[in-house]
Amino acid sequence: YTKHGALKDQTDCAPNNGYYFLPLYDKGEYILKIDPPTGWKFEPFEVNLNVDGSTDLCSKGLDINFAFKGFSVFGKVVSAGSTVGPKGVKIALHSDTTSKPIQEVLTSMDGDFTFAPILQGKYEIVASHSFWKFSKNTTSVHLVKGNVHIGVGELVVAGYDVSGLVTSEEEPFEGVSFVLFHTDMVHSQLTSNYVGCDNKSLNGFKTNEKPICHVTSDEKGIFRFLSLPPVVLSNFCKKKMAHLKEHHMGIRFCFQQGKTSLETTGTLNVKGFSVRGRVAMHPDGPGLEGASILLDGYLKSYTQADGVFLLENMQPGTFTLQIQASE
Repeated sequence: YTKHGALKDQTDCAPNNGYYFLPLYDKGEYILKIDPPTGWKFEPFEVNLNVDGSTDLCSKGLDINFAFKGFSVFGKVVSAGSTVGPKGVKIALHSDTTSKPIQEVLTSMDGDFTFAPILQGKYEIVASHSFWKFSKNTTSVHLVKGNVHIGVGELVVAGYDVSGLVTSEEEPFEGVSFVLFHTDMVHSQLTSNYVGCDNKSLNGFKTNEKPICHVTSDEKGIFRFLSLPPVVLSNFCKKKMAHLKEHHMGIRFCFQQGKTSLETTGTLNVKGFSVRGRVAMHPDGPGLEGASILLDGYLKSYTQADGVFLLENMQPGTFTLQIQASE
């Protein structure tokens, strides 16, 4: 090429020894570039020449060599049931002779990754992520005479994490249970795809649907499902405390194939609790209707026909509960 980028001349390398020859009749500034097959790596990629007839390499009759450094390995990490995958998966390339990875890269958009330059040989590729779980995270490749393209489905993310934050009065709230339901697939076919959540029945939680599993917010108010397959989910949470009515609220979110972690938008703020009780003339007697329910001396409610009362939107704290009834 000329220094302005116009093509001056070109030739092919000899197939048996790699030599090339380009006749150059005029002095001047040039750029010598190599144009290898896609994925083949050479150093240097280009050489700047200032042909003056005496001091430059060409005028001295010296070779200008391009050293072959290796081929490329192309691959893709996909989501289970999809042909595309997530960005941000760490991919490590290992050889048979070293314990440490030769190269490490992160997947780009749609889960694509490339290793280059790689010399001929046998290698193992390992995919990993701090939260996501894989149904297949290793594959082997053998480079002989060119690039290698890893087939779709060789590295598969089985599921992604879903997390959120629960607070009460702007403080982290521990012990809120989040129960997971599926909206459009048979639960029995999916149980093995859910990792990091409890599939046992949750005491005190009643529903006509069959739950998949549940998790609980920790001391920082954070809840996390470690591995959920990329499908549409429906989520409910509840909090059960002594002397407080059970509460639950629904959160519906869409978890699409090919996406990544999902963090619920905003904070789930527990606004208050409920206190439920019953007033009777004696422990096994009938309920007392119309009794006044006072909280710290203030009238809050009355008992119903069966003696039951309900105080809603209670805030955390210590209160004095009084019952007043006319004779």
